[in-house]
Amino acid sequence: MELWVAIMERRAVRQFSQAAISKEDLRTLIGAAIWAPSAMNRQPWRFAVVTDPLVLQAIETKSKARILKSDPQGIRNPEIHKLLSDPEYHLLHGAPVLIAIGAPEREKWCIEDSAMAAQNLMLKATEFGLGTCWIGLVQDWLNTPEGLAVLRFPPSIKVVAPIIVGEPAGQIAGGSRKEPNIVWIVSEGSHFQEGHDAPKMEQPHTLFGELIHP
Repeated sequence: MELWVAIMERRAVRQFSQAAISKEDLRTLIGAAIWAPSAMNRQPWRFAVVTDPLVLQAIETKSKARILKSDPQGIRNPEIHKLLSDPEYHLLHGAPVLIAIGAPEREKWCIEDSAMAAQNLMLKATEFGLGTCWIGLVQDWLNTPEGLAVLRFPPSIKVVAPIIVGEPAGQIAGGSRKEPNIVWIVSEGSHFQEGHDAPKMEQPHTLFGELIHP
């Protein structure tokens, strides 16, 4: 698969089959991740691969409980609060694998380095025909002492990108992007702008369409 095709076809997938992902394929995804750029080429990232269904369930349960406890009235986001209050709602969407990417918090660019590694991983997964999704709602609990212990990460690590991975169930919906807003600086004191007055594209009227980019 050409890179441009992988970029265009990558989607946030939230429905998965129960098919297992081989350790060899997971190693390949991480192999792609570590070829991402990093500040000063320090390559600080760490990866925790969770495939145990009981551990995945515990991450969901504890993450939901932590969010609901921090905002019991759902003031900050009523829709998310309602969703998380539903015992049938699964934060990890039934994915068979969670890959948590992190780096030492003392590294100034730990977030940027980890995010670039995550993008490489997601694009490689697209090439393999696998679906991925960055699950930000589990980050808070994973960065607690208990969460870090579950991932076998030392306390110095900051979990940045929890990425679920699995074989998509059903057809993956198409997507679109707005025209970019670009300012071209062509010479000293001279510039021109494009895309600024482009009509705003209508966003999907769904929880995920409004709150999380696909």
